[in-house]
Amino acid sequence: MNESNIPLTGPVARTDAVVAEFSSRVYGWTAAGVIASAMTAYWVQSNPTTLASAERHITLWILLPFAPLLLLMFLGRQSAVVGAGLFTAFCAIEGVSLGVIVSFYTTGTVALALGTTAGLFVTMAVIGSVTKRDLTRMANILFFGLLGLIIASFANLFFASTGAEWLITYAGIAIFLGFSAYDAQRVKRIAMSGDTSTSSAIWCATSLYLDILNLFLFLLRIFGRSN
Repeated sequence: MNESNIPLTGPVARTDAVVAEFSSRVYGWTAAGVIASAMTAYWVQSNPTTLASAERHITLWILLPFAPLLLLMFLGRQSAVVGAGLFTAFCAIEGVSLGVIVSFYTTGTVALALGTTAGLFVTMAVIGSVTKRDLTRMANILFFGLLGLIIASFANLFFASTGAEWLITYAGIAIFLGFSAYDAQRVKRIAMSGDTSTSSAIWCATSLYLDILNLFLFLLRIFGRSN
């Protein structure tokens, strides 16, 4: 018998099936989170009264998503239902501040940033999923890079340096492109370890959602043509 006609029913085939099934759930949750944020952002932007209120309390709406995110970190593993609710709440609340931000840009600019974000994220996710290279060691570099980015962004609030702002923007894009590849590979690694619970899928989706969100915001700065 030709070996190419032998069905793959052994451990390799089963592992591939598990990875594919888990990945589909993770990316499904990620897409649901992006849609929830987009719907909230559209609702805020299209309602002048709501938009004005959100603008007046923008600091609150920027900080508020951290509440469900922190709860998701500590309680999400205990119950899939709780995890799903907290993830949805986090993404929906995030959409409020997102609605305020995009209101300062033209529709064309927002569309360009969205399209570029989608293209870059998909590319890096595919690279992270198919590469044979272990990206685990890259995680420490990305983490310290992100920490430096946060510190630099906070410092630039006082110095207001245009040059530093552009440097931070491009560094942010590079960091979250790296996180996109790393998190995509982590989805595969978690599935192969046997941890394919809904809670794990939601937590992986949260990481991917944050990669997409931050990529979009940094790209929006580059393409930004303020109204």
